[in-house]
Amino acid sequence: MSGMGLNPHLNFNGTCAEAFRFYAEHLGGVVDSLMTFAELPDSGGVDPAWADRVWHAGMALGGARLMGSDLQGAEPMRSAYFSLGLDSPEEFERVFAALSDGGEAFMPVQEMFFASRVAQLRDRFGVNWMLVHERSLGSGASRWLERMTSGCGPLFWPGGGRRSGLHLGLQGAGGAGNEHGADAAVGPMLV
Repeated sequence: MSGMGLNPHLNFNGTCAEAFRFYAEHLGGVVDSLMTFAELPDSGGVDPAWADRVWHAGMALGGARLMGSDLQGAEPMRSAYFSLGLDSPEEFERVFAALSDGGEAFMPVQEMFFASRVAQLRDRFGVNWMLVHERSLGSGASRWLERMTSGCGPLFWPGGGRRSGLHLGLQGAGGAGNEHGADAAVGPMLV
């Protein structure tokens, strides 16, 4: 189908604006829309305690469109991760430090056959992340990754050099660089 797009939407329990500012600062995203409940055309029925909370926010991040809002009672993510590919060990360490500050690491930084560094964490806003700095792969590992990612878009770009990426959903798409040097693509990462 043409014209179809997959855009992740995150719900926050009152911290959407703070989270989007944080992601813009530390991941190089660009917040391009933010509307509070008080700004709705018919905001008369809005709970005054939630008037300054976010009804809708949008951001360009890692070649993807990230959307979010505040929702009373929103809970942290379960069973899904944003997979963020990073270009260098230094960029990995910088992003890991920022996202893990006030959060919880599920899988500490470690080496795996496909990555010199990989980690999983939940940030202080309740969003799950898998961070990956890939390594050069031998032919066996490249064939394995090609089979695992077939039809899902470029997750690790076997044999294609190092590239950064943000992955969520089932559709792959190339991205543009940002101030942190992240060239990104979007594809699925459900665990």
